[in-house]
Amino acid sequence: IVLLAGDLSYHFPLADVRAVAAHGVIDGAENIAADVAEEIFGWNTEVGVHVLPRSLKRGKLKRSDLVIFGRYDFVDTQFALQPGATKVAAGERKMWTIGASFYLLPNFVLKADRQIVEDASNLTNFGVGWQF
Repeated sequence: IVLLAGDLSYHFPLADVRAVAAHGVIDGAENIAADVAEEIFGWNTEVGVHVLPRSLKRGKLKRSDLVIFGRYDFVDTQFALQPGATKVAAGERKMWTIGASFYLLPNFVLKADRQIVEDASNLTNFGVGWQF
């Protein structure tokens, strides 16, 4: 498997913009199964706006932040098929995600979002993230 990916990220004083694209080639896909794609492709773009007022960034919230974000994702797990294979509708997904990230600290976040998936069930997600 060869995977090529690129990403861009830019931080404005009150907003963040990100974009990612990836393309994968599965050499020997025909030896795995008849319905395994030879190539996969996907990309997304996201915009986040920092909305926590400066007046609240004091005391225990001095390093906190609240980011409202929106993201669009496109994924095609059957970008290029083997000869004779049939494309399955579920192999291509498009979705919008809207949500909020509350950074209690720069390296600790609480997240909630709603994913609106084209031709599939929508999802509500809650998460916790940290780095150390």
